[in-house]
Amino acid sequence: KYERTEKGLFTSQTAHINKLIEFCDLSEAHSTTKPYSTRQTIIPDDEYTSTREHQEKQEWLQKVVGQLISLSCCTRPDITTATNIIARYTTKPSPSVIAAAKHIVRYLKGTKYLGTLIQPRNNQRIVCYVDASFAQDWKLHGYSRYGYMMFINNTPISWKSSYLRCNVLSTTEAEYCALSQ
Repeated sequence: KYERTEKGLFTSQTAHINKLIEFCDLSEAHSTTKPYSTRQTIIPDDEYTSTREHQEKQEWLQKVVGQLISLSCCTRPDITTATNIIARYTTKPSPSVIAAAKHIVRYLKGTKYLGTLIQPRNNQRIVCYVDASFAQDWKLHGYSRYGYMMFINNTPISWKSSYLRCNVLSTTEAEYCALSQ
């Protein structure tokens, strides 16, 4: 949805989010204030079984993750990291992975009217924020995570959340490595 306001062009995906909430059957659920809880432990389902129930869970999770990726790429950079984390487990849909996916949808339910405001200005200002975490996912993957977000005139134009491609031994080193990527 595009809406021209006095401040600029506002883009949002409220209808898309509403469809996702209905698909996940979370219309009556309470919303959350964060897209991902650091206290939430995601454990993949290592005991793969080719049962019909497992395949249904896998298909459901893949559809939800696809919708979340679409939202995160277009107007919702706030769910990028959480979406990337659960996207790794679409073939192993354990109860903790499904709970994490529903948690993101519940977050979107409470923030569905948020979007991106594109403001026209003559003097363009470019700002980039970068952050990295050292060994946050070390036990599961052995990598540190980083993310960046670039703005022009307070409008996000590019964002990413991924693993560092280099081995680091400290938080400071993770920050320097993130800046170089």
